[in-house]
Amino acid sequence: MRFVLFLAALLASASLVDGAAAHPARDAFPVFDVGGDYHKLGQGNGVYFDLYGLDMAPKPAMITIQTPGGYGVSLVHRAQFVLGDAEVDTNRGVYKGEFEVAPRAAFDSDPATAGCAQGTHAATWWMVLNGTHGELSVPVAVDRRGPGYALTVCLGSLRKLGLTASEVYFATRDVFRNPTKPGNYRFAAMVIPWGVDGKPDPTTRYELRGTQPIPEDALPKPVYDPATKTLTVTGTLLAAGHPRVGINVHIYGGASSDYAKQKELGYATTRKGGVYTFSRRLASAPSWVYAYVYHYRYPICSGPSSAPAGCASSSTDGVATDEVRVKLGRSPAA
Repeated sequence: MRFVLFLAALLASASLVDGAAAHPARDAFPVFDVGGDYHKLGQGNGVYFDLYGLDMAPKPAMITIQTPGGYGVSLVHRAQFVLGDAEVDTNRGVYKGEFEVAPRAAFDSDPATAGCAQGTHAATWWMVLNGTHGELSVPVAVDRRGPGYALTVCLGSLRKLGLTASEVYFATRDVFRNPTKPGNYRFAAMVIPWGVDGKPDPTTRYELRGTQPIPEDALPKPVYDPATKTLTVTGTLLAAGHPRVGINVHIYGGASSDYAKQKELGYATTRKGGVYTFSRRLASAPSWVYAYVYHYRYPICSGPSSAPAGCASSSTDGVATDEVRVKLGRSPAA
């Protein structure tokens, strides 16, 4: 049975999941989240890749991520340049560290590249991780493919230590620039499990999809009414020029414009046209407010998959808005 059909049957009653990125609440199916710090057209962007729930499927040997066309990509970085942080969760603990540009000679000599990422590449990256069983390297080869690039993640070093990955996460900076045309840009990850012969078996590969809507915004308009002690926040969630309906927009507020010092006040669900209205009685007015939309994840995919085991899930990134100062006045009608 195709993997997607198995999951659809298993999770027939499951709804979409509203959860945080990077280290989300666990779903009952493999997920591929692609997250971006920024969502404006043509903007330089820190992009991260998070594949989790991999223990819900056959043990992964390697992963190939295909980036869509339209993104600007810079691969000119010195060796050991730190692209971002990285993490691999395994059956025997968590390995954390940095995602770096790998010296080509060291990359080529890494045993984990054998049968996974041999030959020449446009760029060579790797995760340099530490965990309960010491240091671990995970090579990532970058190659031009079609309108975008293929990022090949080699997990052979885990197998030699008796480890199985349940989550693979790595972040990039100074690599990607957002497309200049609006659209829903889909990244596709092909997960290839280990075969009975101890080698990656492409005949059992399955697909995971992660979408970046560019541009995306849910800019809030907050007003605090001193007479009724009510904070009202209105806004519209637009992605790639179109409204997103039925999406939870979480409202955060506080005395500081520092995101880390805000607390969640609640959420509102977008209606027709992507419009949302949040209202809550508060003893005093927060000075600043911002809105946050989490990733949404589905145990289904739209359209066919080239993977023999089908497509297991799809996700769509949300957005964190800029901080907006709260105005004092009469609350607008809901």
